[in-house]
Amino acid sequence: MVMDRLVVAGVDFSSIEALSGAAQQHGSVWWAKGSETKLGSLSPDEFLHTQLATSFVVDSPVWMDSSTTADCRALEEAVGGPEELAKITGSTAYERFTGSQIRKMFRTRERAYQATERISLVSSFACSLFLGKIAPIDFSDGSGMNLLDIKTKKWCEKALKVRKLFL
Repeated sequence: MVMDRLVVAGVDFSSIEALSGAAQQHGSVWWAKGSETKLGSLSPDEFLHTQLATSFVVDSPVWMDSSTTADCRALEEAVGGPEELAKITGSTAYERFTGSQIRKMFRTRERAYQATERISLVSSFACSLFLGKIAPIDFSDGSGMNLLDIKTKKWCEKALKVRKLFL
């Protein structure tokens, strides 16, 4: 809606040379199937929020949730314990991390999970709007999910299997 307000205010977007933004790291955006296509065909003549109204499966789960303790323990167990997880991802499992939130969604709201085209972080959401496609997850943000192998900068297969994710 901020973008829509800038349009209504008459901002000349062609004069903008750079953008900067900040967002919460430990939150996820659940893109509905077909959302990337919508991102690639946004019209400057229509309000952004109405064009994207059906692009999201659920409200974004965020870090203010401690209901994923069982999911954290399952992840630690799958990779060989909390110390091994810390060696791989940089941290032991934390309830607020997005990886455990994703697993919880799979366990408790499987239909929403299955309706999802892609999961991204809140921190890359605005980038997606400007790219016209779902933006990749930044390494520094990805490391705060308990899913990224910080040495190889690739998703940790053991962690993904326990979470049953497709990122």
